[in-house]
Amino acid sequence: MPLRYRHQSGFTLIELILVLAIIGAMLAVVAPSLGRLWGKTQVADTAGQVRAMAEFARGRAVADGRPCRLVIDTTDHLCWIEQLDAGGFVRPASSLGKKVELDPTVSITTDATGQALDLLTLRVEPDGRAEVIQFTLVGRDGRTLVVFTRSMTEPYRVGDAEDAAVYAQGGGL
Repeated sequence: MPLRYRHQSGFTLIELILVLAIIGAMLAVVAPSLGRLWGKTQVADTAGQVRAMAEFARGRAVADGRPCRLVIDTTDHLCWIEQLDAGGFVRPASSLGKKVELDPTVSITTDATGQALDLLTLRVEPDGRAEVIQFTLVGRDGRTLVVFTRSMTEPYRVGDAEDAAVYAQGGGL
């Protein structure tokens, strides 16, 4: 009586190893591009956080009728909002004073000096006027974005250094 083999479906070990090797080779080619993309989003996300916090401080100053300031701690990579009290600026105990973490791979400087200070501040008055200031953010990969405004009453914007220069001279975005 002849032996009958049952046909079993599936993959052989060699086929599985070959597929894994192909996937590994593809990941090795794509990985550097993913790292650069990640670096670009870190700078953009941090710039967006700084812009949003500046506008939030403006809104709180108007709503509460007293000056506020945005504080950026470049050493610990944190930012928060403080309100003017009888003794000076203090961080409120409410969620308004909550410290927000910034990406530690992004460095932040201010204005033309280009020097990193431990604490950067932005003061906002109860009538909505804010300091005309420029924060420059540089990522680990060298990508640079700027948070800027042209006047004390216009909203803060995010762009590259060229955008900030054109806008400061009266051009639009």
